[in-house]
Amino acid sequence: MTPRKLTADEQLLLALSFSQLVAWGSCYYAYAVLMEPIQAALGISRSTAAGAYSLGLLVMGFTGVLVGILIDRGRHFQVLVGGTLATLIGMLLHAMIQSVWQLYAVWTLIGAGMACTLYESVFAFLIRTYPDDYRRRITFVTLLGGLASTVFWPLTALMLEQFGWRGALLVLAALQLIGCLLVHLLYLPRHSPHSRVTGGAREPAGALLRSRPFILLAISFTLQSIVLAGLAAHIIALFSAAGVATSIALLAASSIGVMQVAGRSVLLIAGSRLNPGVTARIVVWLVPAAVITLLVLGISPWFAFLYAFLFGSGNGMMTIVKGTATADLISRDRVAVLNGVLAMPMSVARASGPVLIASCWDAFGSPRAAIVVILGISCCSAIALAAAYKAAGDSSAGLYE
Repeated sequence: MTPRKLTADEQLLLALSFSQLVAWGSCYYAYAVLMEPIQAALGISRSTAAGAYSLGLLVMGFTGVLVGILIDRGRHFQVLVGGTLATLIGMLLHAMIQSVWQLYAVWTLIGAGMACTLYESVFAFLIRTYPDDYRRRITFVTLLGGLASTVFWPLTALMLEQFGWRGALLVLAALQLIGCLLVHLLYLPRHSPHSRVTGGAREPAGALLRSRPFILLAISFTLQSIVLAGLAAHIIALFSAAGVATSIALLAASSIGVMQVAGRSVLLIAGSRLNPGVTARIVVWLVPAAVITLLVLGISPWFAFLYAFLFGSGNGMMTIVKGTATADLISRDRVAVLNGVLAMPMSVARASGPVLIASCWDAFGSPRAAIVVILGISCCSAIALAAAYKAAGDSSAGLYE
């Protein structure tokens, strides 16, 4: 029996899924492995080296509005291809830096590139292109992306050992060229042939930004960004502080990416059988549950794996919720701009999360104080998300069509 030939839509989704794996892994995750040797080579402090990465995240967030406007106008091809070029050039220049200002300059460029190429821009493109079936496609595209840390942390460590940090950056740039730029050029449509044309005037973006559901979504996602970024930066240290052996801590942490994919696979398989509002209000409590396990790690180090399961699956499924909530509750037509505005406070939150945990830990002399603070923030995020769905009347078709 001859294998079935993939349709153009299926080829596009597979291509985007692969490019997201490379895009996230080569720039967002790889720097965690490369930061220490870069720090040593430039003779700078850890906070200075980390500051360049934080600057990139801030630029990524504040560039999101412009990216959203362009995608809202149907310029997804220019955004994704241009953003990939910016990231590629930034990584090539990164391999040649000799000073701190150059490090910060290349991360400014890479941050702008990430705003154009990571989940938010791809989600907006898919929602515009498939307005009646975007959730399944978004879930599919994120499956490989969820493995980015699992694949690229050891891969980057291997390249660092073989080629040094400058050589590793050149290889990562080559992966960007092959896995992102060529993929986008070959598979991205220049236009969105299936995109819906809305009859009549669209709801003004300002009115949507002032709506109660949007404000509550912004509060929820911003608070959750503090939690997710803070825990991602400190989880190994939190495990170690609770007496978890290094080998167990590393194994548990590395399984988080697999759990993200497992959670997204559940959503993909369940498909339309799940109510989006009910699903979101259940999934959002998985991260607070994961934080609770950190309080009982002293009982047994194997709670680290329960944390990995709850945090990984919860974070993985929340990526889908965050990618589709504005389209579900507010507007499919304006989703790119709305998500672009959401990206600004979320980027500030991502940059502040690691600092918040470290500050609480230092101030109280115990990681438990930081965990309790993070638990409170994550619970407030869950409550705000439930309130957003309630304010929108659980409309899965969007309030403003």
